Amino acid sequence: MSHFNLRPYQTEFLDAVRRDFREHDHVLGVAATGAGKTILASELMRGWRGNCLFLADAQELVRQNADKFFRYAGEFAGVEMADSKALLGDRVVIATTQSISRRLDKWPRDYFSLIVVDEAHRNTLGAMAAQVLLHFESAKVLGVTATPFRSDRRQLGSFYEKISVEIGLARLIKENWLSRIVIKSVPLPVDLSAVRTTAGDYNEGDLRHAIEPHLRQ
Repeated sequence: MSHFNLRPYQTEFLDAVRRDFREHDHVLGVAATGAGKTILASELMRGWRGNCLFLADAQELVRQNADKFFRYAGEFAGVEMADSKALLGDRVVIATTQSISRRLDKWPRDYFSLIVVDEAHRNTLGAMAAQVLLHFESAKVLGVTATPFRSDRRQLGSFYEKISVEIGLARLIKENWLSRIVIKSVPLPVDLSAVRTTAGDYNEGDLRHAIEPHLRQ
């Protein structure tokens, strides 16, 4: 039994993912920052029949997620990262993509039946992530992200078959789960006339030269 009451949008998110897993192997869930992605992943893994792998792309997130999973589910997760080694027999393993990609030989290919890819927009298509996902190719995969930009969506579409659910920032603010955004502008005389554009966006080098003189101010 979980120690948290799920918010309505969290239940909606999980229901959509579970429903789509009946027909698809790789699905993407979009949830704005602040939606509680760790709770979503913990609840999915807590109730999953079989072994689960949570792939994080940064070391500090691994410990954080392992602690939160234990607090949420009351179950210890193995940690595969740097000097920490998860054990065969751990039902839930939380790992950095880098570490587990180097230790795949110890994991049977059918060990995990669910993989949750955190920060999926940058943690799915890289060489190491691709290696891990290919090794456990029979697993269901949920990619979770707050920011699937148009270019990401196109690329992510080569792996994920469907966006199951999108819980946006505007909706969470409207439903009073998140604070309203207050923008305070500082009027500075930044001249962008000499800034070139690259691929439809400002050139970063030019932009830096235009903005840096004003930063201290």
